[in-house]
Amino acid sequence: MPILLVFSLCLALSATQAVAATYEGLPALVGIQGSEGTLWTYTTPEYSGESGTWKSTGKGLAAGTSPSVAKGEGENYGVAFHALGTNHLWIYPTLGLPVETIWGLAPGTSPSIARISGGFEAAFHAEGTNHLWTYSSVTGVGTDTGKGLATGTSPSIAKGSGETYGIAFHAEGTNHLWIYPSIGSPVETIWGLASGTSPSITHIAGGFEVAFHAEGTNDLWVYSSVTGVGTDTGLGIAPGTSPAITNFAGSYKVLFQALGLNDLYLYSPSTGGANLGLGMAPGTSPTITTRFPEETYWMGAFQANTGVMWTYSSSGGGASSGGLMKAGTSPSAAGGL
Repeated sequence: MPILLVFSLCLALSATQAVAATYEGLPALVGIQGSEGTLWTYTTPEYSGESGTWKSTGKGLAAGTSPSVAKGEGENYGVAFHALGTNHLWIYPTLGLPVETIWGLAPGTSPSIARISGGFEAAFHAEGTNHLWTYSSVTGVGTDTGKGLATGTSPSIAKGSGETYGIAFHAEGTNHLWIYPSIGSPVETIWGLASGTSPSITHIAGGFEVAFHAEGTNDLWVYSSVTGVGTDTGLGIAPGTSPAITNFAGSYKVLFQALGLNDLYLYSPSTGGANLGLGMAPGTSPTITTRFPEETYWMGAFQANTGVMWTYSSSGGGASSGGLMKAGTSPSAAGGL
């Protein structure tokens, strides 16, 4: 039986949703590398107990890489991915035609995408130079920032206030966390990241908040570009995995794979850590996004220890999507308006 058919049957047989119908916010979009190696998207239901919608794009992803999803204007979403064969950066909009760029990504690395006026901005680890590059879908221009990334790591981009954006990355050589803003000067922090891990960035009032897997302690740390302060949460992260952060209700939430347990964990600055009681596939990382209305709902997605993509809603809890993921890859999610 072809792998694709197995994937489709898994979707049809999915029935592990929460029993009580709970409103979970407006639909979000999740992107994954399916078990057969191509890009799939999943539109989440508004209520627990309902089924989401899967769509196959037929586009192949490079081995060991994961897509990145951003909410665009209106009903559009953009998905950035590292293409199989060419290693080129592709932008796949849900409304419009896919775009293959001429820029290549370093082996095993994944791009990150954020909304800008009129389209999307992607950040990626370029092949050859190992530099941080950006690409605008509006102008079609790629730009070399000249900043080196650590081997096997990927940048994270987030929309800031107005038309700005910020990029967090794991620097080559020093292993320090850097923040690269679209306006202003790059900032090198004093905090180091664990080998092979990547930071995650989100917008907060006045700047950006970053979550990262610290070297040495292997704890989850957070860093504020507003205060310049890094904070050790004291919560351990599983080897080779990276956290995910989203802004939420004037603060932020972080999801990560816990050290030792391999369970999905939530960190909130106001309440600390909480074990969500769902097992993750070793070596994979979760994603998190705000679901609108944004003051009430957030949602995570992750590869479960069964290889199936699960979602976790702040209101409805965990639910299986039924979709099998490629081993060693991670999902990406973006909330909807």
